[in-house]
Amino acid sequence: MRPLPYLLVTFAAALATATAIEPRNLVQNGGFDTIEDNRHPHAWLNISHENHLQKCGISLEVPNESGNSFYRITKLQTTNVGLGEQIVPLDPPVKRIRVAVRLRTNSFQRGEVEWQAPGLAFAWTTAEASGRKDIGWGKWLLATGPSKEWIETERVLDRPESTTGIKLTVLGIGWTGVVELDDIVVQPVE
Repeated sequence: MRPLPYLLVTFAAALATATAIEPRNLVQNGGFDTIEDNRHPHAWLNISHENHLQKCGISLEVPNESGNSFYRITKLQTTNVGLGEQIVPLDPPVKRIRVAVRLRTNSFQRGEVEWQAPGLAFAWTTAEASGRKDIGWGKWLLATGPSKEWIETERVLDRPESTTGIKLTVLGIGWTGVVELDDIVVQPVE
């Protein structure tokens, strides 16, 4: 019979091994695989009303290529609109996160300033008695130029202490053209 301390150490090691799993993606429907009745991606709040999008020369669709769904934005005018938003809650132990997106920008024209490009914006959120509050927009994940291939861009962010989540926004500010997004990820980082 083995001594009790040996069994406890063995059990603790087995438990630690069992719980050391790969960080999961906290974004719901980050691959745009689930579509709602209105053709909008599930779990992504459509910030702008359909009539407003049409007036601004914007069409949104979720095509599928070889079994892979993605979000396509065709934007004919430089109007400023948010094209999808999701708030990702973060558990208290999470101190750092990785935010990533794949972009394919067959054709787009940047706006007048550097940040007027397609991509993913994010802001930290806090829970307050008056409701959710956004604090500090981070450095966005933006397309740098046209590309016929998928390009992944990412950042690792240190989470401010008082925050309860991160708000992701698909950008429609100042640029025109056709842009595709896929595989949006928020993962805890050790």
